Amino acid sequence: MSKRYWEIFEKCRSELGYADYLAPCNEYRLEQPHDLQPLRVSLFLLDYRLLDACFPALLMSSRR
Repeated sequence: MSKRYWEIFEKCRSELGYADYLAPCNEYRLEQPHDLQPLRVSLFLLDYRLLDACFPALLMSSRR
């Protein structure tokens, strides 16, 4: 999946003008409907707490 995902990712990025990580998962699923890996990746991305990962100190200070 990974090589094809990144090919689709680059196509989407050039079309959209920004990085979208879910769109390639959806497009890949259309090509390979029986592959469950894109669903797992999509769920991970939807549940990923980006702010906590990138700015933990900022979030800790705002919770006081």
